[in-house]
Amino acid sequence: MEVYYSTSGERCAVVCEGAGLRDAFVGARMSETVAQMTKDELQELIESSLETKLRELLGDPDEGLELKKVVRDRLLRQKKAVAAGERGEPLSDVVRRLGLA
Repeated sequence: MEVYYSTSGERCAVVCEGAGLRDAFVGARMSETVAQMTKDELQELIESSLETKLRELLGDPDEGLELKKVVRDRLLRQKKAVAAGERGEPLSDVVRRLGLA
């Protein structure tokens, strides 16, 4: 792990390499190591690293695919309806209808 600091002494990035993962974690204080990170900071670092690696490996599964005409038309209708001020069903109504309350 490499830690980089700004001229004011704040940690500006922690770069971790391991299991093929490399990611930058921004924030926190000057002399922090992984052992000194909070649970939330470590979790954010791991999640960010995994997300970066998964995007790298998997990419966008829909990239290069063509949107079907029926889907495109429905999305355009929804966009126009929202622009005209129309809204969908209120969340409270959906919660009641589905018995989630």
